[in-house]
Amino acid sequence: MDRSPAAPSPGTASEQSLLEAAHKLQVLARRLVEAEELERHRIAGELHDRVGQTLSAININLDIALGLLPPDNVEVRMRIADSLALVEGTLQAIEHLMAELRPPLLDEYGLGAALGFLAKGFSARTGVACAVEDPHEVGRSLPRDAAVALFRIAQEALANVFKHAAARHARIRLEAAPGGVRVEIADDGSGFDRRERLAQHHRWGMTTMQERAAAVGGRIEVESAPGAGTLVRAWVPLAGPAQGGSA
Repeated sequence: MDRSPAAPSPGTASEQSLLEAAHKLQVLARRLVEAEELERHRIAGELHDRVGQTLSAININLDIALGLLPPDNVEVRMRIADSLALVEGTLQAIEHLMAELRPPLLDEYGLGAALGFLAKGFSARTGVACAVEDPHEVGRSLPRDAAVALFRIAQEALANVFKHAAARHARIRLEAAPGGVRVEIADDGSGFDRRERLAQHHRWGMTTMQERAAAVGGRIEVESAPGAGTLVRAWVPLAGPAQGGSA
């Protein structure tokens, strides 16, 4: 009697191949995101160690030169004072860029604190009031991969609020969700027709947010309607690829 194991059905083999392909894509996406974060950290370090320190030295030299000039040398004093203001403005711009490249507070104080810093800077630059809610402090103890993914998604969503929404208020809410953690970014802006906008989602950052979520096994949902604002909801698992949960 033939006791050889039955060959897998074509459907089962096909499903297994799809699962393996999806896993390989997720691993590749995670590696790309990790490489991107390493490059962001490297650039931020270069800005601090080379550009920032050099500009600080120039600032000190200009300040000393200004103090050595006689009071009646008005034109030169004005030019040096103007150069000092330009250097100070450039230093501030570099600090903002470094904060975007390497999320401050994320490693030491968690995602909630980093989102608070992000929201404060966003409001100062754009005039859009932005509040952060983390009522249960779930952002304090997240795995780094999940925290970085949610931070970058919030960062991209706020950029879209400024570029497209014409909003006056925005809100970021962080909370636990089945199997993972969820962040919501909502605004009271102009909103859009999802069917039309999703057809060109690559133009407004949706691809970036989806890739960030997918790299850690998460997913993105977007709710919007003309005149009704926009809600971006991202869910990521706390460990391993997403097997369940709800965004």
